[in-house]
Amino acid sequence: MENAIGKRVKEIRAELKMSQSQFAESIGVSKSLISLIELGRKNPSVETINKIARKGNVSIDYIMGRTDNKNSNENDTSEVKSELDNAVDRIEKLTEEQQRFIIKMLNGMVDNIED
Repeated sequence: MENAIGKRVKEIRAELKMSQSQFAESIGVSKSLISLIELGRKNPSVETINKIARKGNVSIDYIMGRTDNKNSNENDTSEVKSELDNAVDRIEKLTEEQQRFIIKMLNGMVDNIED
């Protein structure tokens, strides 16, 4: 079976000119996990895929091998994406209770916009 995720992760890391250790540290995982992902021996968690996507400035669909378009959301502007990435980074540093509160607030706001 082809290891699409591992190939994409290795490609992203190479484009960033980072070693496995540097890349792992930059996204908060172990070097061994990156190695196992690249070799196709372990599938990354959703959280890890999100971190890799943000670090490599690519879409999750690209990492998963569902598209060859690195940024499948053409409507994303780099400024908005950067602001969202910064917000996510800040939220990840909060307690789980604070994160759940923010998620509830965001879901409520999105529901209001969609209605």
